[in-house]
Amino acid sequence: MSTRGRSIRWLLFSLLSFVTIFAAVLVQATGDPAVVVAARDGDFDAVRTLLAKRVDVNDPARDGSTALLWAVHNSDVRMARALIAAGANFTKPNRYGVTPLLEASRTGDTPMIAELMKVGADGTSGERSTPKGRHH
Repeated sequence: MSTRGRSIRWLLFSLLSFVTIFAAVLVQATGDPAVVVAARDGDFDAVRTLLAKRVDVNDPARDGSTALLWAVHNSDVRMARALIAAGANFTKPNRYGVTPLLEASRTGDTPMIAELMKVGADGTSGERSTPKGRHH
């Protein structure tokens, strides 16, 4: 087989591999709850619409991250407030043990830390799972 033939086969193999990996990643990404995807994308209007439809605000992505954890990661205090008001669990860690308060602390996001502490997150293992005064 000529060098050109090997190069074409290698190119086709590489292209097929890339398409397969890309498709697998795309399928996984679309498997996350809509509210998590909207929060991850920073789409406050979509989050607000989903909350109005009363979606499960605590429905996690495959890695355990919630919409609130993404709002905190994106430093979106307005979105975090809306999610907490809708009942988001502000102490729930993802699969890696990262809670919203830990994420805000990691990034040094003082306004987000203040917001989370205002509703009762305190960084201890006994953190409350609902805002002060709210019971589910």
